[in-house]
Amino acid sequence: MWLWILGLSFFSYGIIKYWVAPMLVVLFYKKQGLDINRVPTFGHIAEVVMNQKLHGDVSYKSKTMARKNPNYLGEAFAIGSYTILHLMDVKLIREHLLKEDLYRKAYPRTFKHFLGKGGLMFADGDLWKKNRKFILSQFTMDFHKKMIPIIHEAVMKGINRIKNGELKNKVILPELELISGEIVGKIFFGMDLNKFEFNGMPLSLALTQIVGLIDEVNLSLPFQMLGENFFDLGLLPSHRKIIEDCRGFRNLFMELIQQKKKDINFSVNDDLISLLIGTQQLEDPNMRFSDEEILDLFLSVYFPGIQNPALSDQMLLYCLGRYQESIPELKEEIANIYNRAAPLTYEALSRMDLLTGFIKEHFRCFLATGGNLPRVALKDHMVGDIMIKKGTVITIDQFYNFHHPRYFETPEKFNPKRWLEKKEFDDPFVFIPFGEGPRACIGQQLTWIQFRILVCEMLRTFDQIRIPEDYKLEITIKRRTQPKDDIRLDLSAPVTSG
Repeated sequence: MWLWILGLSFFSYGIIKYWVAPMLVVLFYKKQGLDINRVPTFGHIAEVVMNQKLHGDVSYKSKTMARKNPNYLGEAFAIGSYTILHLMDVKLIREHLLKEDLYRKAYPRTFKHFLGKGGLMFADGDLWKKNRKFILSQFTMDFHKKMIPIIHEAVMKGINRIKNGELKNKVILPELELISGEIVGKIFFGMDLNKFEFNGMPLSLALTQIVGLIDEVNLSLPFQMLGENFFDLGLLPSHRKIIEDCRGFRNLFMELIQQKKKDINFSVNDDLISLLIGTQQLEDPNMRFSDEEILDLFLSVYFPGIQNPALSDQMLLYCLGRYQESIPELKEEIANIYNRAAPLTYEALSRMDLLTGFIKEHFRCFLATGGNLPRVALKDHMVGDIMIKKGTVITIDQFYNFHHPRYFETPEKFNPKRWLEKKEFDDPFVFIPFGEGPRACIGQQLTWIQFRILVCEMLRTFDQIRIPEDYKLEITIKRRTQPKDDIRLDLSAPVTSG
């Protein structure tokens, strides 16, 4: 009898928590003119899976909705016990991003085993401000210019590895991850961290493996239904392995920080870890970084600093291989501006207007990153004419505006030259591939430098870059919105002159 009552109580609790409560909030948003999915968790997941299966793109709805409903606001749905509000209207996106103080981050707690509690991704309030203030104080224009030879060296090392390997049907993403990892390692530690290994792999690849496993957990049905506390218990062997790997990865970097502190010359080095260690001697305790805070800050940049540029680089190279009509003019522009005989400058890279348009167009069509992390509303408040209820998770979807005829003529066409008109949008939040507002990506200038150098050197190194005939692009959700199968390239014999 008591077991029957206890079982019924748990069942009733589950129905209320995972069905009734979130659906009441979803219906609240429906009354305000938002689209909704009436089936908690399974409804949204089924829709995403169906878009991928039928159209090869999980963002198909967003990309086509602008033509079907030019005044679409967004949609509300339930995942587990959470109500998600997915904003698409540019005015709502702008107002949401500019009201940062009304939200806290909603990044899955699974990542805290890896990223810790601080850094730029999880910290809030004064700790976040201290982290961001330090990074912004270092990421000056002079700093970006000084990084150009470091980025160029890392790109060339990666391209040489590609050139010396098999050129047909080449999976390119691991090389891009190694390039990005080397760049971040030199910025923070003054050295290529890929010379160290974890689980038998260079650190960049080990990181992406750990992150990939965490993302698989986050997308799994048990996690969606039972939440973060279930993962923290480590009841499943796969969960325990991830937690152990995260602990081991953090311990490795803590050892590197301790070695840096023992270096008698660290105080004269200008790598960011040395500068962070130096803050421990400051009189103002609020400006000091503890060893744990240094580790958290580094990992919060190392993680996205590898993942985001590498995934975007992959899609950028896909566009080079897929849209061959742009190649001759790109090569001509590069030949006129990009001179290996002279030191490469920030100004020269910035003068490549067609290349800049090509990169922007790749973002518009195949944004792998961007936007701001999900946020949880801390209290009831208004965003435009929409009342946001406390506890709602807010996400933004830029594809709706990227494919809206109001902003982009013939949006279904890949057209880099559309950006040569230097058209100014009525609302600058129409195009924000690196996010906007207080949480905008702090590494976007470094990423732009990496993009430009990579494209220039790939086009100067190889006669042709093509997508294999048997490769079919299918966009899914893994670490980000990205290809289901990593991009493969057919590369011609390397250029022997020039």
